[in-house]
Parts: sequence; C-alpha cells; structure tokens
Amino acid sequence: FSAGQPIEKSWEVRNDGSCAWVRGYSVQLADGIAMGAIDRQALPEAQPGEVVVITIQFTAPAAAGTYRSAWKAHDQTGEPFGVQIYIEIIVE
Repeated sequence: FSAGQPIEKSWEVRNDGSCAWVRGYSVQLADGIAMGAIDRQALPEAQPGEVVVITIQFTAPAAAGTYRSAWKAHDQTGEPFGVQIYIEIIVE
C-alpha cells in the first residue's frame, strides 16, 4: 500500500457461540495499531450460527514498514470472546 492510502477491510465471521450478539457488542483493537480506525466498533447483531460481515476503514501509516492491526469481539460488559481478526499490510 502507499502511505496514507485508505483501506477497507471486511471479514465474514460466524457466531459460533450459544447466545446472540446484540446491541452493545463490539469489536475492539486488541493488538498492534489502529491505522486510523476507531478503536471500538459495533459488532453486527447475529443469532447463534449466523454469519455477518465486519467492515473496518483503515488508513495506511505514513512511514514504510509492515503493520498489523488485530481486533477482538467484546460483549456488553466489555468481556472479550472469540478469536482475533486482523489485517497486516506493507507500506512502501
């Protein structure tokens, strides 16, 4: 990617748990850098077994290098769950 380039990243994720993801659930920055993204974003509502798409807008950093931004789902109380999703980019 070029420095400052806008990046839209989407992940398809399935609610493999036993409870619904409801209003107030979020994905939050867990590791790495936000790359211009808001570090807490709403998690789409989903019933158990349902697949949803999470889309986050990033901006490539100004300096050349390799960057990673990892995110994790959180319930309404702020408790993390599930596996991390991430984006890794190279800025030239």
